[in-house]
Amino acid sequence: YDTVGGLKEPDCDEFVKAMTKELTDHMDYKHWKVVPQKSVPSHKIPIPMVWSMKRKQNPLGDIIKWKARLCAGGHKSLPFIDYWSTYSPVVSWNTVCIMVVMALLKDWHMRSINFV
Repeated sequence: YDTVGGLKEPDCDEFVKAMTKELTDHMDYKHWKVVPQKSVPSHKIPIPMVWSMKRKQNPLGDIIKWKARLCAGGHKSLPFIDYWSTYSPVVSWNTVCIMVVMALLKDWHMRSINFV
């Protein structure tokens, strides 16, 4: 094991930089703040987190970027205890199918977009 929490790969320093950037970005954008675990009330259960790490490559296979994402285990949270509202900007496939059929029937112009 390496000194960095068990990361063994030779490029683990690049992942540590990516992890630091991920945490800093979340705190800068005020998504959440880091609090000591001792300050969490006993009736609250912290949501488990896991790191997802990926090496981004160009078409030649050269590594151009190291990415680290901190993923919260939201499936462990309870409504009205850990959160009060939800928002998920995801459309169902039924809605997509209905809109395509409507566009075909009404001769509407269709365009596909991708955004982050």
